[in-house]
Amino acid sequence: MNRFISFANRLLVPSLLAASLGCSSTMLRVSTVEGDLHSGDATESVAVASAETESGSDETAESPGFSTSIVLTEAVQESAEQSAAPANDTDRKGPDISEPGPDTADIPDSAFTVPVGVTYFETSLSYISSKGTRERDYSTNTLIRAGLWQDFELRISTPGIIHQHAPDESTTGFGPLTFGFKQHIWAEVEECCIPAFGIIAQVTAPTASAGFDDGTAIPTVFFNFDYSLPEDAYFEVNFGITGLHDDDGDRFVQGNFLWSLGKEWTENFTTFFHGFCNVPSGSGSDSELLMGPGMIWFVSKQVAMDFSYNFGLTDDTDHRFLRLGLAVAF
Repeated sequence: MNRFISFANRLLVPSLLAASLGCSSTMLRVSTVEGDLHSGDATESVAVASAETESGSDETAESPGFSTSIVLTEAVQESAEQSAAPANDTDRKGPDISEPGPDTADIPDSAFTVPVGVTYFETSLSYISSKGTRERDYSTNTLIRAGLWQDFELRISTPGIIHQHAPDESTTGFGPLTFGFKQHIWAEVEECCIPAFGIIAQVTAPTASAGFDDGTAIPTVFFNFDYSLPEDAYFEVNFGITGLHDDDGDRFVQGNFLWSLGKEWTENFTTFFHGFCNVPSGSGSDSELLMGPGMIWFVSKQVAMDFSYNFGLTDDTDHRFLRLGLAVAF
């Protein structure tokens, strides 16, 4: 833009000079010129007006002629308006549920955050059955993600309304609230096989209805990695550490390993096979291992639905876990 202003000034000054010397007639010739002004040189069409002056008398005919080119271009003005426009693509395109995508559709969370000013509301109807008993749990697991600034999001989650059904009794209440954040650290470098990386830190507060938590805060940290694979496939893996309490009130640490292998069949449909493994340390409990298939359907630019059917592989793991989810970006 500075080059354009400088060029225009050099052309306008002679024109003003000609007017002050009393030029009696002006003839305009307009021609089209192509220039490349991308990065200070994007391709555009400019109109060049050449003003040639002639003297109306013998005295003025002996005066030097003046030829002036005045650049008038809509493309340059449009380029200036684009430069002044907000840099955030979300302001122009609106929120997109597929970028970076819901976190709750599959078990691990991605390394990416929602854009600044965008909020994801992710909820589901979940069903869990226990092994060896006829206990059934129904819940409305919900996660809210809000992009506060670049590569940083605030997270609030909860199991929502929980209905526990057993042969002898049924109970309904609210699950605890979990507060946390996600920080995207770096993007993937495929040439060096370096995955995208992010961190989630959160704490589950003792805010549930009576009997739906152990009355203590539960801190957790996750390290999230995302790999791009050939044929529009991907691999997500999370490594986590959780601080828990056993039945006697003694604290112990649990290691978490979450993973998902997925493939994008179209821009609107993705399938995956995912799972998790929880390894308690010093609690005397066995490890939990669960896995199963699932899918994500991007219904529109702002709405996605998901479904997964999961099965437990150890005695301490839930027998069946089904989820039907909905995610909305706004």
